[in-house]
Amino acid sequence: MKTKKKQTTKYLHGYTKSEQGRLLKQASFLEEKVFDGIQFSKKHLKIIEVGSGVGAQTAILLKRFPHLNISCVDRSQEQLIAAQRNLKKLQKKLKFFHADATALPFSKNEFDGAFVCWFLEHVSDVQGALKELKRVLNPGASVFISEVLNSTLHIDPPSPTIMKYWKKFNDHQLKIKGNPYVGLSLGNYLKETGFLEVQLNSKIFHLDSRDVTLKNKTLQYFEELLFSASDALTKVSKTSPKELAKLKNEFNVLRKNSKSVFYFAFIQAHAKA
Repeated sequence: MKTKKKQTTKYLHGYTKSEQGRLLKQASFLEEKVFDGIQFSKKHLKIIEVGSGVGAQTAILLKRFPHLNISCVDRSQEQLIAAQRNLKKLQKKLKFFHADATALPFSKNEFDGAFVCWFLEHVSDVQGALKELKRVLNPGASVFISEVLNSTLHIDPPSPTIMKYWKKFNDHQLKIKGNPYVGLSLGNYLKETGFLEVQLNSKIFHLDSRDVTLKNKTLQYFEELLFSASDALTKVSKTSPKELAKLKNEFNVLRKNSKSVFYFAFIQAHAKA
């Protein structure tokens, strides 16, 4: 595992074993939405995954595209160690690099493609990371990026504790130099950093009484996402055990109500280097 300088931006969700497990569960739950439309053909043999974390998306990439060889890059030594453990059976297809996204340890035009998922929201210098990504890609290489747009959350009936906590969640991410709304400007970022043929798709969850089972599974996933920031918010006195109990109760109420509605969207970009 090669090493480059470590980025100082804080990570909202932390590096606990329970959080690492949540990331694996999240990737599995969101696989259909995230990978619908992603295609790495046989000409894409060597790709880079920036912000590879615990290898949750990496495992899905190799399941769907077993011809790939992937260089996994992450700024967290803890996540890379977890990824090596999680991907032990696949390591012949993988290399791991401890590096900052704005200073990748690769030569120019080294990769045939790139995959980035839920990473730019945690980066303080998005343009710097994308410029560096473009540098290491072959001309014409395919790039797939999935990113959050947290302003799209809507819930009915009104759930004031969830929405209040969600605002704190997003405000704190902004304070630690992340961007929970980065998906909104993803097209601009890609164009400004020289990527071509930029296409954007909104991936939408609009769930109600038409499929209560899926809605409740999504609410459970979303509840776990919100609670993953509880330690960080508690440390800065932005939440309390009382509020967290109310948060859990509102999610339970939503799951018990067959007519409750959950709406959320994220943005996926496809571009060429």
